[in-house]
Amino acid sequence: MIDIAMGARIKGNNIQLMPRRLHRKMLTCERTSSAQRVRRSSGILTMTWIWNLVVGNYGKANRVYLNDGSGHYADGIDIDSGLYKTTALALGNVDSDSELELIVGTEDKGILLYNYVDAAFSPAVTIDAGPYAVTSMALANVDADLEFELVVGTKGQGILLYNKDTEGSFSRTYIESGTYQTTSLAVADVDGDSDIDVVAGNYGEADRLYRNDGSGSVWAGSAIDSKYL
Repeated sequence: MIDIAMGARIKGNNIQLMPRRLHRKMLTCERTSSAQRVRRSSGILTMTWIWNLVVGNYGKANRVYLNDGSGHYADGIDIDSGLYKTTALALGNVDSDSELELIVGTEDKGILLYNYVDAAFSPAVTIDAGPYAVTSMALANVDADLEFELVVGTKGQGILLYNKDTEGSFSRTYIESGTYQTTSLAVADVDGDSDIDVVAGNYGEADRLYRNDGSGSVWAGSAIDSKYL
């Protein structure tokens, strides 16, 4: 596994922690003058994150576990009645609303998107129905357009990049079209040029670094260390 830590999110290929905002409003009173004896209430808004748990299952329903706020999880709720061979999950805000979306990568049913609406996941929307054996996914803004793009690693079918258009559809291009057995991905600005690069962990082959030219469409791939295969 490869990961580059960029915050407090704990994650794995098939497990994601999903934050939920909990707002508490505390009221304080102040006296404006002793003569008028007028009291006003001023609000102080604090925000606490509650981490729900999303789990992808291979051949069984994917599930969400709700946190009660003290670290105790209720019994899981099926996200979808479909039984997918889920191999990777990603959570992120891909449509600029106030909620995170869930993206599911599978071995048999392509790549699926679930919107989170009214405290529940809506039915799946297919991003790509292609017969890809997805192993890993990452969301990152690779082209500085204020929107997340989806990076997908596969078993010998390339590293895929999905861009979302203004109508909500995703278009596919390739970061890598070779047949590397990619098992994990990490995204970060590794060369300090203010754009997001991609690191791929490969099975039986050298791990690779893909440098982004800033446009998100030109990637220069190179082996990191060919000695460790």
